[in-house]
Amino acid sequence: MNESNSPMILVADDDVEDQEMLMEYFLGGGLDRKDVTFVTNGRAAIEYLQRHDTLPKLVVLDLKMPIMDGQSTLLHIKSEEKFKRIPVVMYSTSSNEQDRRKCLVNGALEYFVKPSSYDEGEMMANRLIEFLQRQV
Repeated sequence: MNESNSPMILVADDDVEDQEMLMEYFLGGGLDRKDVTFVTNGRAAIEYLQRHDTLPKLVVLDLKMPIMDGQSTLLHIKSEEKFKRIPVVMYSTSSNEQDRRKCLVNGALEYFVKPSSYDEGEMMANRLIEFLQRQV
């Protein structure tokens, strides 16, 4: 896979509606569909990273997913030399401070509670796009 075909963001989220909303937020923030790749669980995210030479500039992980949850995926990414420099952001319905703190301690760049309004979603997407711009 070459640089022009590689996504800027890899998102692992098992909820198709959340994927669609997140894509809307990204499109509103100026990204293109080709800039974002979705997978439905943490294992699929790890497999994606292992299969591609060009890595995404940002990984967004849902905390609660089947097969391999976001916390386990975060730990795996941060433990592998090839992946540990990829910024990882957690994205969850949980506003539990313990969940948030644990993710940040384990290497997450940020922890977002899934937005409850379109405006909140746009603000979150803009923050994620800012993270991308720092990587360029």
